[in-house]
Amino acid sequence: MKPGAEPIVFFDGVCNLCNHAVDFIIRHDKRHSIRFASLQGETAASLLPSAMRSSLSTLVLFHKEKIFTHSTAVLNIARLMGWPWKIFCVFFFIPRFLRDVLYK
Repeated sequence: MKPGAEPIVFFDGVCNLCNHAVDFIIRHDKRHSIRFASLQGETAASLLPSAMRSSLSTLVLFHKEKIFTHSTAVLNIARLMGWPWKIFCVFFFIPRFLRDVLYK
């Protein structure tokens, strides 16, 4: 399978909140389709821009050759997790700048 075909969630490997988010996703990803990698690791170095890797303030979703951050990453992760988490996609109707304020 070529890189980017499976969704990869990049997270700060030393952040407790990020680790809890990853644990939550693992528990609720019924399809087990989401992969995980640290922003400090080799996979991130090969797929993400260096500026993004040094900014450890968000989860990053890499999927289908696209990079998603902040609230857009979280909503896309919810979509990938399926029902009932997919329902949160209704928040895509809120403009990103407002969603990101709530995310931060």
